[in-house]
Amino acid sequence: MRAGPAAGVHFVTFQPTSDDFDRVRLAMDGVLPDGTKLYFEPRDRGQGFNSVLRTTHRQNFLVPPRAHRSFPLVELLS
Repeated sequence: MRAGPAAGVHFVTFQPTSDDFDRVRLAMDGVLPDGTKLYFEPRDRGQGFNSVLRTTHRQNFLVPPRAHRSFPLVELLS
């Protein structure tokens, strides 16, 4: 974190399950579905998406099931 203003990027993704979210995050870090880890030097261009990120923190939010939302059927009005 910085004391002054800094540019930031916000990514939003909806995954059907938290397990799906975990697998996507692992894939972004070079971990294949069978558990094989691809090793790259830090900031190596072969690292893909994570090679350009300079994250200071991450935040995860879970969307509650429809029945537990404030307005569970509001999207059906339009």
